[in-house]
Amino acid sequence: GLIHATRALLRNEAPSAVELGQTVAAHFVLITLTVFHTLTIRCFQAFACTALPDGARYMTHLISVECGSDTHMLVVALSSLYIAFVLVLTPAYSFLALRRHVRDQTLHSPLAKQMWGWMHVSFEAEWKLWEAVMLLRRFIVALLSVLETPLIKGALTIVTLTGMLAAQVWARPFINARVDQLDFCSICGTILFTLFGMLLYPDITDQAQRWGCAEGEWEGPCRSETTVKAIVAVLALALALLTIGVSLALAFCVFLETRTSKQASRLIYLGFKEQGEAVLGSGGSEGAV
Repeated sequence: GLIHATRALLRNEAPSAVELGQTVAAHFVLITLTVFHTLTIRCFQAFACTALPDGARYMTHLISVECGSDTHMLVVALSSLYIAFVLVLTPAYSFLALRRHVRDQTLHSPLAKQMWGWMHVSFEAEWKLWEAVMLLRRFIVALLSVLETPLIKGALTIVTLTGMLAAQVWARPFINARVDQLDFCSICGTILFTLFGMLLYPDITDQAQRWGCAEGEWEGPCRSETTVKAIVAVLALALALLTIGVSLALAFCVFLETRTSKQASRLIYLGFKEQGEAVLGSGGSEGAV
C-alpha cells in the first residue's frame, strides 16, 4: 500500500482511500496465497496429538507441549482463528471480488488488472476462476498431510490428486499449452512420490519385513512380496524423478517463451511510438492531422 501511494504521488495523483484500501487488500491476498500451502499445514498441525506409552498425549509437531494444556488450547484457538479469517475468508474475498468484476464487465479496467490480474491472466476466458480449483487442491493436500495414519493419508492423497488430474486434463485451463503440460506433470509426480512413500512405509528391508512373517515362511511368499514391493517402489521413484525433470524442462521453456513475448511486445510498442513521433514531428497541416 505504501509503494502504491508513493507511485501515485510521484505521478501527481492522489489515490482515494477506497482505492488504497483495495490495493492493500489485493496485495495481502497475493502474499497469503503464495504461502497458502505452508500456512494450512502449520495451522492444522495444532490439532495433531501423539499418545506416549505412559498415556500422556503431546503435540505431534511440538513434543514439548502436552495436549489439553493451556498452551495447547491457546495454540488451537489461534490456529482456529487463522483458519477462519486467513485460510477461508481471504480466498473467498478474492474470488468474490473477481466474480464481481466479471459480472460488472470491469475485469480489464486498470484498477482491476492491477489488483486481480495475477489471478486470471494465465487462464482461458471460460476458466477465469480456475485459481480456486488449484487453491482447493493445495488446501486438501495440506490438510491430509497432518493425518496420523500414513497409509490412509497416502491413499486419500492419491484419490484426491487423481480427481484433480482428471479435471485438469478435461479443462486444460491455461492459455499456454506448456503450462498445462507442466501442471499435468506436477500432479503426476506428486501421485508417484506419494505411492513411493506408501510402499516404503515403514520399511521394505529384509530385517523389517521378517517381523510380519511366520517362522519358516520368509523364503517363500513373504520374500517374494517384499521383492515386488521394492521393485514397484523403485519404479515409482524413477517415474517421479522423471516427471520432476520434465517439469523443470517445461518450466524453463515457459520462462523463455514469456521472456521472448515480453521482448516482442516491447519492440512493437517502441515501433508504434517511433512512428507516432515521426508523424507528429513531420510538421505541416498533413502532419498535424
